[in-house]
Amino acid sequence: MKSPRFSRVSSKLLFALSIAGLSSVSLAQPADESGQQAWSSVEFARALSQAADGANAAAADAELLNEELRSLQPQLRPDGRPAEKALSVTTLLQQSRALRIYQYLDLLFPSTRIARGSGAASPLGAAAVDLDRVQVADADGKTVSLVDWQRSTVTDGLLVLHRGQVVYERYEAGMNASRRHALWSVTKSLTGVIAADLIQAGTIDASAPVSHYLPELRGSAWEDATVQQTLDMTTGVAYREGVLESDSGIVHYLIAAGLVPAGPGYQGPRTVVDFLKSLKKEGEHGTTFRYKTVETEVIGLLLSRVTGKDLATLISERLWAPIGAEHDAFVLKDRAGTQLAGSGMGSTLRDLARFGEMIRLEGRFNGQQVLQPGTVAEIRKGGDQQAFRAGGRTENGYSYHNFWWVSHDASGSFEAKGLNGQHIHINPAAELVVVKFSSNIIPDPSHTHVPDRNAFVAIAEAVRGR
Repeated sequence: MKSPRFSRVSSKLLFALSIAGLSSVSLAQPADESGQQAWSSVEFARALSQAADGANAAAADAELLNEELRSLQPQLRPDGRPAEKALSVTTLLQQSRALRIYQYLDLLFPSTRIARGSGAASPLGAAAVDLDRVQVADADGKTVSLVDWQRSTVTDGLLVLHRGQVVYERYEAGMNASRRHALWSVTKSLTGVIAADLIQAGTIDASAPVSHYLPELRGSAWEDATVQQTLDMTTGVAYREGVLESDSGIVHYLIAAGLVPAGPGYQGPRTVVDFLKSLKKEGEHGTTFRYKTVETEVIGLLLSRVTGKDLATLISERLWAPIGAEHDAFVLKDRAGTQLAGSGMGSTLRDLARFGEMIRLEGRFNGQQVLQPGTVAEIRKGGDQQAFRAGGRTENGYSYHNFWWVSHDASGSFEAKGLNGQHIHINPAAELVVVKFSSNIIPDPSHTHVPDRNAFVAIAEAVRGR
C-alpha cells in the first residue's frame, strides 16, 4: 500500500471537507495532474486507519476509528471500487470520529516544531469544581447541562482555569493531556499577539503600509493597506472566505497552502506567497471588516521579515518557552516552507491554557513579564465596531482587533476562535480562562456562538466566589 501518499491525501481531503462543508463532492476522483490515480474510498479508509495507528493512538481508540471506517465498506462494489453513487462528503462527516484526524495533522502534513524550550513546565494548580451539571441555554433557549453542551458542540477537550488553577478538565474522542490538536484560526491570535507586542516595542509601525516591510506585495491589495488595517481585517481585498460564494478565495488559499490537492489543469498559485501576490484591491481600506485568513499570512511574512526569524521560532522564543509550555507545539507549512500563520498551529490543551492565562494576566506569567506592558490592553481595546457591523457580522457588540474577537461586554471578555469550534475565552472580571478543542462537523464557529457564549457566562457564574 502506498501509505505515505494516501495518508497525506486523506488528511487533505478531510481538511477540505471540514472547511468547505460541501456535500456533493465524490471521493471517486480522476487522475491528478501528475498522472497518479487519485484515491478510492477503500484507499481513503485504509489511509485514515493508518493515520490512527501511525500516530501511536491507543489500540482501543484506533479500533473505534477502524470500526467506523469499516462501516463505509458496504458502499463499495465487490471489486473494491466505489459504488455508482460514490461516497459523498456528507456521508463521510457522519462518521463521528473521522475528524479525529485533527489530533494527527503534524504527522500527515509538512510541519515545523515549535520548541517548548529547555526549562521546566510551569505548574498548573488544581482545585476541582463540579461543573458538569451547570445549566446552559442553547441557541433555542432550551436549558441543557454543560456536559450536553460539550456533546452538542463535539468537544474533544475542555479546560477551565480560575485564578490560574485548573478547576475543570475533560477529554473526549481519544484526546488526553499530552496529545496535540489542531488550533486552526486560533493560530491567528497567537500571530496577532506577537505583532501587537512588536508594535508596542516600536519594532513595527502599525500605520505604515504593508509594502514598506514586504516590497514584493507592491501591486497587490496590500500595497497601500496599513499594518493595522491588515491586523484588523479591514483591508479591501478581492477575496472571500465563504465557501458558498462563487470562486471562493479560501479554496485557492487551501490549494496554495498545500492543504487541498489541486484539480486537473489547475493553473493558480501553488504557494502562499504567490497567492498573496495575486490578490488585488477591491473597495477602500479601513471601512469594512471581512474575515480573511490571508491577512494573517501577510502578517506572518511581515513578522519574519522584520525579525529575521520564522514563525515557529518567534512563537517558541516569545511565547512557548517563556510560559513554561510542557510540550512542543507545531505549525504546518506550504510546499515552499512558508509556515501558516493563519491556520497552522497545533498544541496540547494545557499549554494553550497557559498561554491564555498569560494573556489574562496582562502578559505576566511564570515569574516574568512575557509581553510588553500595554500589549494586552491594546488588544482588549478592540477595533472599529462600525466597520465590524458593516461586514454584516452576527456577533452583536463585538469588534475585531489584532486577530482577536473582542466582546465589549461588562466583563471585558475577549476570545480567540477557530474552525470547527476551537476557543480561548478570557474573562478578566471573573479571573477566568476557558480553552476548548472541538471537531464540530459545522465548520464556522459563529454557528455555535450563542450557546458557546452562554456556556462561558454560566461557567463564570459557577466559579465566582469559590
